[in-house]
Amino acid sequence: MYPLVDLVLKAHIPNATDATNQVLLIAPFDMKVVSIKARHRVASTSGTLDLVRAASGVAVSAGTSLLTATMANGGTADTNVEGSLKTGIADLHVNKGEALGLLFAGTLTNLEDLDVTVVARQLKQA
Repeated sequence: MYPLVDLVLKAHIPNATDATNQVLLIAPFDMKVVSIKARHRVASTSGTLDLVRAASGVAVSAGTSLLTATMANGGTADTNVEGSLKTGIADLHVNKGEALGLLFAGTLTNLEDLDVTVVARQLKQA
């Protein structure tokens, strides 16, 4: 037996060219997403970020959103933006083996130094 853990996942997107849909983590155990925060040094024109989960064989672009609305990347520089997570337990559950991914949309031109931090909590012992 070991204690349940919180995972802190961090992604750094240097510029708009690198802001492609990507897997942040393949869940090593069942977990619940607790929070997502983002911060950029230079804003995008009108880009957005979504946090999604996707089963094996499903692209991040076809994943299920864990947010009530996408996060804007066009706001004030160097300001923390907290994503609004859905409230249902099932909405935030990521099964072992599912991917947790970042989904970008909109016009990402000018975006620089986007940092994203996601906290997820283990739901049961493996």
